[in-house]
Amino acid sequence: MWQRLAMMCIYGLIIVIMPIHAGHNGELRLLFAGDIMAHDVNISQRDHNQIYERIRPFLQEHHLNFANFESVLSDKIRPQGYPRFSVGSRYAQAAIEAGFNVFSLANNHSADHYRAGILQSLESWQLLRQRYPWVRYAGLRSHPQERWPMEVIHVQGWRVGFIAVTQFLNWQETQQDIGSELVDVINFRNAVVAQSFLRYVQEVRSSVDLLIVSYHGGDEYVLQDEPQKLAFYRRLVDAGADIVWGHHPHVLQPYHWYRDRLIIQSAGNLISGQTWAIKSNDYALDRAYTGDTLLYSVALSAKASDEPLEMRLVQTIPVSSYRHPQHGMILIHLEDLDWLPEAWQRFYHYRYKAMQKFQ
Repeated sequence: MWQRLAMMCIYGLIIVIMPIHAGHNGELRLLFAGDIMAHDVNISQRDHNQIYERIRPFLQEHHLNFANFESVLSDKIRPQGYPRFSVGSRYAQAAIEAGFNVFSLANNHSADHYRAGILQSLESWQLLRQRYPWVRYAGLRSHPQERWPMEVIHVQGWRVGFIAVTQFLNWQETQQDIGSELVDVINFRNAVVAQSFLRYVQEVRSSVDLLIVSYHGGDEYVLQDEPQKLAFYRRLVDAGADIVWGHHPHVLQPYHWYRDRLIIQSAGNLISGQTWAIKSNDYALDRAYTGDTLLYSVALSAKASDEPLEMRLVQTIPVSSYRHPQHGMILIHLEDLDWLPEAWQRFYHYRYKAMQKFQ
């Protein structure tokens, strides 16, 4: 499809193939996922490509697949998990090769290795983009003057604007220079800062056909609506955002429609190690929610200059993390469980029912 260029070396020549599996009628298909975490058990997996193998078919059906990459990315910093996340480029490479092609880089762990880590993350993503030129990202900048830079993605004849911000950064209480001015930080609880950002959204909306705002914030492990955050998300729609894609709570929260626009309050974790120690009879534990997620499949009609934007949520695809005996933590589709041991089938049948309130 658009984002997957197969590169083959034949007689010393590089041939770039750009197959498109989605429709040719001008419809734009988007998929939104949650947090790509990098706990120790995820980092130590031998083959990171196995993480995404069972959700790959869903990614191939969409033009743009969004995920929040919640770690510093650097081949110069020792890989490590919580609380100071850092992974090498092959960890991101696995997500890209599975089909993810748009990444939010603004989150509370962006400055886990301070200014140097932010700059190394940018360098690493730039190198990945040289290898995978269809990849896009937003949320970090190399100079403070680049305030809230919007990534404009051209696909299927659409101009898609993508802005990524986070509510806060970890380690801000330290005396060291963490490089906070290089991350797009917007605290929705600060009225002045929030209003400034809303004005920016309003200003840039006319330059694109579709505007997506990624927001990393709110309270962790809250399964219900967060009224103040939801009110801010609605103000983003009022300012011009067509889709507000939220993450950070590590669990799912209800999605909403507002003025015919989609608000995803929290997409939960996509992949993490937070359910590594869970047993098959722990299906009712609160922690089990950290393994659950939905993939939000969105379709937008062909965009003509004199036509209103039409958006529909095609489906919410139920996915969860599973500790595979050979591959480690992988993602599984909860409507395809027959291959699992019986005890784990029972576990995920329960999780599937628990997730239905979010679908």
